[in-house]
Amino acid sequence: MGAEAVISRLADILVIAAMRQYLSELDDSQTGWLNALEDERIGKSLKLLHDQPARHWSLEELATAVGMSRTSFATQFKKLVGNTPMDYLTEWRMSLAYSSLQLTKDTMLSIALDIGYRISVRSSLLTRLQKSHR
Repeated sequence: MGAEAVISRLADILVIAAMRQYLSELDDSQTGWLNALEDERIGKSLKLLHDQPARHWSLEELATAVGMSRTSFATQFKKLVGNTPMDYLTEWRMSLAYSSLQLTKDTMLSIALDIGYRISVRSSLLTRLQKSHR
């Protein structure tokens, strides 16, 4: 049993070393958000988005959380990540939704609500009214 643990750990180390080597050979434009993780404030914002995707983030809330102005945060985030913070959050939510659809039997509505989309009572009422008048 001890040998298996050592082999498993060595495999982990080899994968990490291979990934580091591969990433070190890429230029900044090819690493995307991985490169952004090295920036203390943008990395922190990515962690916040990943840890709390259902939260109804605003640009101002994220900027404040990482100690930046809205403008400098938005500019730096876009420069390092390649996308705006809100577009990144949308893509992250879609990725989570896709995984949930593949791995669970949850309904689309349940998944949407879990990852932060709100279904307003007014919009659902409006949709029902429109259908009833056709």
